[in-house]
Amino acid sequence: MQIMVRLAGSLAERAGAPRIAIELPEPATVAAIISELQRLHPQIAAVAASAIAVVAGRHASPDDVVNSSQEIALLLPVAGGSQKLFRVR
Repeated sequence: MQIMVRLAGSLAERAGAPRIAIELPEPATVAAIISELQRLHPQIAAVAASAIAVVAGRHASPDDVVNSSQEIALLLPVAGGSQKLFRVR
């Protein structure tokens, strides 16, 4: 089956495209999709390992199954800084 993967931020920049189609046998888990993406696009392998997967508008776990009618989005986590950097008064 063909799965459409939407890439955000530096993932899209490194891959050279905001969307990538991947062929995998059914059923395909989120982990299998990310693994295949890393194999096909080694330039994003390290960054993709820390990506957050979103399927059907919700965070997906590595064991979640994705079907061909769904799109998986890979988002990079956004982290905050130290709370001691500034104080709101």
